[in-house]
Amino acid sequence: MTWLLLALATALTLWASWPPRSDERRWLLFSLLLWWALIVVEGGRRGVQPGFWPWLLLLALIGAAVALLVLWSAANLLARPRLPKTEE
Repeated sequence: MTWLLLALATALTLWASWPPRSDERRWLLFSLLLWWALIVVEGGRRGVQPGFWPWLLLLALIGAAVALLVLWSAANLLARPRLPKTEE
């Protein structure tokens, strides 16, 4: 189940990060919230000791930002046209 959710989140993030959608804040915010919710839900399913929920929320937000940065960068590198090399 975890792998299925990860694959779905990755596919949705790549779709939302593909240009020209990646130039709009709402799609990036959607992807960030998607990853944050996924990490929090999976962390909660695996069990969190009492008193450590704030740490889970904070670390999940950091992990979601890293996941978004990696996938957004990959989508933009693949989708943006490359300029031809000029020979001198």
